[in-house]
Amino acid sequence: MPKKLKNSRPKTVKESIIEQCELVGTYKDAFLPVIEAAARTIEQRDAAWEVFVEDGCRYVIDHTNRADNTNLVKNPLFLIWRDLNMDALAMWRELGLTPSGYKKITGDSQNQKKGSALAAALKSLEA
Repeated sequence: MPKKLKNSRPKTVKESIIEQCELVGTYKDAFLPVIEAAARTIEQRDAAWEVFVEDGCRYVIDHTNRADNTNLVKNPLFLIWRDLNMDALAMWRELGLTPSGYKKITGDSQNQKKGSALAAALKSLEA
């Protein structure tokens, strides 16, 4: 297990997103508002998941309507989590942190980049 530095602290969600954008080469200061919105969305999504888990991870629950009829309905806690997760995924895509989002921003896919590096390495071995 890697050792933690004495003064190190856990990264915030925002810092993690920035680090991931820098890692794939899509970070720009102009993206900070989207990064901040994505961080808030992810924090809310994670909080909703914790409540869902504490509630017993029930995907459907009994709901009694005004007519006093009880029906099974999708758990609103799960629906909130799902919606926040979809919002976060859309923001990840806009930041180039999914394969399709990366290709949209850079015009290239990571797989093509890796293949090009591999092809170059193989060519250098042939010579």
